[in-house]
Amino acid sequence: MSAEICEDGVAGKKPEFYLFLDIDGVLWDIKHKPLNLAIMGGLLYNLKSNRYMVNEGSREAYNRLLSTLNEKYHTNLIITSSWRMTGSQLTIMFYKEKLILPDTIYVAKKKFPLDRNKVINAYLDRLVKDRDYLILDDRPSVKRAFRDKTIKTSIWNHALSRDDVDEYLTGK
Repeated sequence: MSAEICEDGVAGKKPEFYLFLDIDGVLWDIKHKPLNLAIMGGLLYNLKSNRYMVNEGSREAYNRLLSTLNEKYHTNLIITSSWRMTGSQLTIMFYKEKLILPDTIYVAKKKFPLDRNKVINAYLDRLVKDRDYLILDDRPSVKRAFRDKTIKTSIWNHALSRDDVDEYLTGK
């Protein structure tokens, strides 16, 4: 008979992983915004089909990342995007329809609505501590503050890509 040894010390439970997600500039960028789309609640909204959309390549990259993380970890998604102040329930519905779900979703509170670094630090202090985490964000200040734990994107021309995800996963 053998005992199960787990990294977090709890038998049968996967170790925790926290993924901090900005939306605009990560799941879509202006370069990929067709003319029939508007921005509503931080996400692209197709005015013709009345559906929310993300850049297809970014959706595939995000889903690859989540499926890989979900195999090894209990994955916690923390929405840090500034849209969290409006339409959070609608956006979570979007995730359920279009993107692979993590085990747990947190929507960051409005306590530090404009300073994403403070939002991330508050979660790191309260939940994450020395656990694994990754930040997906387009703000340069986030990359400077959390260098090796950030995949940096750009709202102008570089949403999350498969290359970004593959580079992260091969270094993990």
